[in-house]
Amino acid sequence: VYSPDSFPSAVTAAGFGSGSEPVSVTLLVNSENTHKQSAAAKIAAALSTSALRVTVEAVPWSDFVSRLKSGRFDLYYGEYKMTADWDLTELLTGSCNYGRYTSADLTALLAAERTAQGSAHDTAAAKLYAAFQAQMPFAPICFERSSVLTVSGVIQGLTPSLTDPFYNLTDWKIRFD
Repeated sequence: VYSPDSFPSAVTAAGFGSGSEPVSVTLLVNSENTHKQSAAAKIAAALSTSALRVTVEAVPWSDFVSRLKSGRFDLYYGEYKMTADWDLTELLTGSCNYGRYTSADLTALLAAERTAQGSAHDTAAAKLYAAFQAQMPFAPICFERSSVLTVSGVIQGLTPSLTDPFYNLTDWKIRFD
């Protein structure tokens, strides 16, 4: 469990910054998004200790993507839109695994979770998430869920998009009977 109070000692215990100079790393972020730049600056400030110095490098989108794909970064602040079934495959073993993390155990648990049915799925998912938390190949900052829940047939013309659950709201027809 992360604790801001114990972070400096954990960094030192991991062998970083044991000399007189702190370890310096760069946090890569897309320069075209001011909200992400601001969040990256706050994260960098929170992570910087006497043993670790984090600086933010804001680059244009094309450079950001190129550097992620080539692995030319220490840390990055990015966004990933999960699929409706919360499949972690792309993040753990696929094209969005920018840190090139590998774990046979986590890969096997992911495969088991993806193929399990019924109550076996709940057990497989719990094992996957416990292993994910223990290994923590990346650090989720926050989750946002955009969804529309309604009884079938009540709203006609409901066409939510990935980025806007209320897309085309003016065209919706709601039945009250």
